[in-house]
Amino acid sequence: MKYLFSGFTSTIFLLQFFLFGEEVKTVASTVESATVYEDRALVTRSANLNLTSGKHQIILAGLPDGLIDYSVRVSGDGAAAVKILDVKIEEEYFAEISEQAMRQYHQHRDSLKFEKQAVLDRISVLETQKGFIESLKSESSQDINRDLVRQAPAVENWQKMVQFFGDNLGNIYDELRNQRKQQQQIKNKIEIINHKIKQGSSSHSSKKIRVPLLVESPGSLKLSVSYLIHGASWKPVYDARILAEKKMLELTYFAIVEQNTGENWDNTKLTLSTAKPHSTPEIPLLIPLYITTNSRVNNYLSSSGKAGNAFYDRLPANMFYKPNRRIPPGHGYIEGKILDRSSKEPLPYVNVTIGESTFGAATDSDGYFKIPRVPAGWHSVYVNFIGYGDIQAKIEVKEGYTLNLDFYLEESSVEGQAAYVAAPHPEQTVRYSLANIERKLTAAIFEIPEQNDIPSDGAPHKVMIMNKALNVDFDYIAIPRELEKIFLKSQVKNATDVTLLGGRVNIFLENEFINQTTISNIAPNETFDLALGVDESINVKRTMINRYFETKGLFGGKQKVTYEFEITVTNHKRTEESIQVIDQLPISRDEKVNVKLLSPDEKDVKIDRLKNITWAVNLKPGESQKLPLKFQVEFPNYASIVEVK
Repeated sequence: MKYLFSGFTSTIFLLQFFLFGEEVKTVASTVESATVYEDRALVTRSANLNLTSGKHQIILAGLPDGLIDYSVRVSGDGAAAVKILDVKIEEEYFAEISEQAMRQYHQHRDSLKFEKQAVLDRISVLETQKGFIESLKSESSQDINRDLVRQAPAVENWQKMVQFFGDNLGNIYDELRNQRKQQQQIKNKIEIINHKIKQGSSSHSSKKIRVPLLVESPGSLKLSVSYLIHGASWKPVYDARILAEKKMLELTYFAIVEQNTGENWDNTKLTLSTAKPHSTPEIPLLIPLYITTNSRVNNYLSSSGKAGNAFYDRLPANMFYKPNRRIPPGHGYIEGKILDRSSKEPLPYVNVTIGESTFGAATDSDGYFKIPRVPAGWHSVYVNFIGYGDIQAKIEVKEGYTLNLDFYLEESSVEGQAAYVAAPHPEQTVRYSLANIERKLTAAIFEIPEQNDIPSDGAPHKVMIMNKALNVDFDYIAIPRELEKIFLKSQVKNATDVTLLGGRVNIFLENEFINQTTISNIAPNETFDLALGVDESINVKRTMINRYFETKGLFGGKQKVTYEFEITVTNHKRTEESIQVIDQLPISRDEKVNVKLLSPDEKDVKIDRLKNITWAVNLKPGESQKLPLKFQVEFPNYASIVEVK
């Protein structure tokens, strides 16, 4: 690399040294640790110094240009007695891009292309699912028309069907929008990297931190500098390996760490945190709380018009409600945009949280955020971003409505003071802080014991958090009327002392991958279910044996239809297994239509209020059992029924 104006800068440094007796020293520093949050990282670098008495200017150069100035914190540990006079963050420009930086650009672009292809594949799957459900919707509409002609309509069944199509199509459309938005974001990132690669030898910048010191007693000093930086994230993922014969589940808790900060983390101590860091540079001031009849403020009031629910801090730049039929009952939706008040530019990575709850989001690269499924009612909204003043507002989430909230943030300034520490003991610590990191009690923090290498390539890197064997109870369930497969479900107790954060779970049966599912947050000692997919070593088959009709009387008489099915379950495993087999009786919605169970005997099965019949079947290795299902439907001669299958 070549520094622009490097000769001129060196001359200035030498002039400072001769005029003021200061020694200017650029020192090498290495990344010691990194605490990774969901959208940024706190990086700590260190440099070992041997200082003489007098004034010194220590410069840590070549730092990434994305570090957040307001978050810088400097500390020292050693035998020297020092006074830190100031901390300055400066930008420096380079005349050419190094081969390493160019290689990282290419690696990041390849990673983004792979990610883009995954999004395109997911869009293709969603489009196929959408087409399938829409075809079912068309067929169901034809069935409804037939039912209207042949018999009285079953309103409950129609409602369930409409809800099924609404929920599934709504979810698919939502995910399609999200995937297409993600596709566009990835495209934008690729274009930015292509532009950087195309520029080739164009100038680029990095930052350096200048720390003036007054050394009153010479000695060694380990200078540590920490700062927040965007471009890093992590998310949990799990491998659940089922050891069926041992009735155990081997759970491996991983973190997928990605970073594209511009600096490599080599042999670095990693900590993973769910906290949301922000700077608190100034003591907050209470702003007068005004009550007015202005229509805009009335948006903060409930339908009862009580003024006690007015806003806390300041009004959003824009606020309105719009109906949203896809929101679950009892919930609402919040979305909006965060802008810089002076420049009106969107602000990315701004934290937006709802009270002290787990609801929250961070703005994307265009300043947008969205918080789905917020319980209806009054909530406090907190908006905070490093280098800007925080906002707190009171809002009402209405059931079935999307609330749009746009906010302007104002920049805040931070001024540090010199910190002086005497040296009463051979070893002592000096600290200088420009920003504090908030660490909430509810945050989960994971310290990875071994050192890790996480290059700045934007690629996913898998880090193991823990491995634990958990006891598991298995349930085999068969619903052959819908699908002639045996499904394996497990009930697991989180016997660890950590919360299992919501994420993807890859499920293995011994050494075979069988399924992928997701879990929500699981607290210690909480029990949760895992759907393990289909077990092909147990078979089930449902066959119609007979169907026959009887008619009694010509006028005012009755018809009877008798259905006879046989369900066969076969255990091909080497162990004895218990299987729940579930079928059902038709439910009559007309008092003139009667359904009578002929076989099995009701005392041998369980029948719930929805007429679901459950057999508890125990099978030894190689054993097979046949389950009879026979029932009769009686109805008037003038009516007709839908055939049972």
